[in-house]
Amino acid sequence: MKTTIITVIAVAAIVLAGCATPQEKAAKSLERQGPYCTALGFKEGTTEWRDCVVNRQASEDAMVSAIIFRR
Repeated sequence: MKTTIITVIAVAAIVLAGCATPQEKAAKSLERQGPYCTALGFKEGTTEWRDCVVNRQASEDAMVSAIIFRR
């Protein structure tokens, strides 16, 4: 049951994300991942901070795909 709920939420997130513009997706990624990277000690706006945000978002996207498609 819990797996079904998680799968439904993940699918809904992917479907809704597909409706967003690239700028909206980038803003959402910064909003979600930015505070974590700042907490790790990266100074906001630096190349290292942006790399952290991009890498965390890529990891999250891969995890969601793995859950949905059971890779």
